[in-house]
Formats: sequence, C-alpha cells, structure tokens
Amino acid sequence: MCFTGGFALAMMTEPAMLAPVLSQPSLPLTAGSRRRACAVDASPAEIACAERRFEEEDLSMIGLRFLGDPFVPDARFASLKSTFGARFEAIEIDPKFARPDPRMAPHSVLTLHLDDRDPAGPTKRAEGRVIAFFKQRTAA
Repeated sequence: MCFTGGFALAMMTEPAMLAPVLSQPSLPLTAGSRRRACAVDASPAEIACAERRFEEEDLSMIGLRFLGDPFVPDARFASLKSTFGARFEAIEIDPKFARPDPRMAPHSVLTLHLDDRDPAGPTKRAEGRVIAFFKQRTAA
C-alpha cells in the first residue's frame, strides 16, 4: 500500500507470489516529472518477470486508487494498463465515495478512506474484490 504499492509487483520474481495487489502505489513520487508519473517502484527486470509469469501461469493483479489522487497519477495507472493489458484490473474510485477524513484528501482505499457506512459502496466493493482475489489465487 502507498509507499510499498510497487513492492507487490517486484515480488512477482518469487514463485510464491500469486496475488499481487497494488493499493495506491505512490512511488516514485512524481515531483512534476512526467517520466516518474508513469513509473512504478519496480525494476525493468522485475516488470519483465511479472509479464512473463502473468502469461505463463495465467495470473493477474489488481490496482486500486482514488481518481485524482496526486500521489497516484493517472499516468501511472495508464502505464500499468498499457504494460499488462487485461492482466491489470484497475479499480479506480470517485473520491466522493471515500470515508471523510479532514486530515487528508482521499488516498487510502482499503484503510483510512474505506467507507464502512455503506456496505454496498465502491470502497467496500473494492475491499470485497481484493478478498475474493486473494481467496481465488491462494485457494483459501
């Protein structure tokens, strides 16, 4: 999540990793750089390994973010969609559905800004999708 969002992708080099979820992958911080806005915190070799495993093992990943989150730019998710195609399931939520938090704008999809008040709302559906993905991939 957040600072470790890309870590799940980098972990695809390990055969035991079967269900990567990138929740609001914020690194690298963009600081106005277009190149960094497209990047994810994983090396080219790690990304290539993930691509290979996704195809060979029929795997996929989920990415979550709130639309307009400045820490997770549109370009980052566009790059993930371009690189991984249908193997990347993007869950992008309108920030109006986030649990209100006066300390910060909507960012943490599965923790701080998860809105438990609406069990059928977008953040709870995202949470349910992640849990189902983990169960499906791990046969739990």
